[in-house]
Amino acid sequence: MTQPTVESVPLVVSITPIVHEARRQGPGRASGYVEAHAGHGALWIAFEAVLDAEEGDGVIRIDARLRSGVLVSALVEAFAERVAGRADRLRWKVGCPGCGHAVRHLYVASHVEPAWGCRRCLHLAYESTRLRAPERALLMVRRRRAQLGQPGPTFAPLTRPHRMRTETFERHGEFVLRHLDRYLAAAPERAARIARLAAKVAKLHRAMPLPIDEAVRKSDGIGEVLRPVTPGHQPHGGVIGSAGGEQHSASCRASAVRSSPR
Repeated sequence: MTQPTVESVPLVVSITPIVHEARRQGPGRASGYVEAHAGHGALWIAFEAVLDAEEGDGVIRIDARLRSGVLVSALVEAFAERVAGRADRLRWKVGCPGCGHAVRHLYVASHVEPAWGCRRCLHLAYESTRLRAPERALLMVRRRRAQLGQPGPTFAPLTRPHRMRTETFERHGEFVLRHLDRYLAAAPERAARIARLAAKVAKLHRAMPLPIDEAVRKSDGIGEVLRPVTPGHQPHGGVIGSAGGEQHSASCRASAVRSSPR
């Protein structure tokens, strides 16, 4: 069985936008909707949250309607951690319903029960881990270009988006150039791999039997090639390859020459 991937599950829920919306509404009970990840099978995601920033804990209820019509719900405990070097900043996480680990993303997978869980307990992998290093580097470039809103040709130059700081744009550009260098550095290896594959195909082609029309063209007698030979039966006075068969082939060729128009 092929291991499912993060990109193939029907639903991915990120805790960060839920916390941002809950804190925007102020202390107490908060509710609302968050945007589903592009490419996944959720029509909408609703939440109800009670977060206490001073104590650093809370409860979040998540309801989501999948494109298949199924309604999935989860009630998880939320807690906050102090960011190193930023005493005034909190990083919120939730406890995984399956294993209890602190995570920032929850997934709904249809291949196990219960459906809710984290990437670890649902045994999910990333599609990029199944690619070779050059293809993975190219995938990173395409994803970064999509984030910048420029999903054009992979090797096309980047332009700084409106209102993006120059330092931020340069950091994105360095990321793209670094992964393009990794992709181009593996070009000789890819060429050698393609050459080895071509050699195997050529060797296999030479070992394959000739097609029937090629065998007929290279044979002495057309009838002997196409007509099956039964045990104890000698077609037209001889078995294929015997002296009688050779005489018959010669007589057939002579008849064909005499009957051909001059």
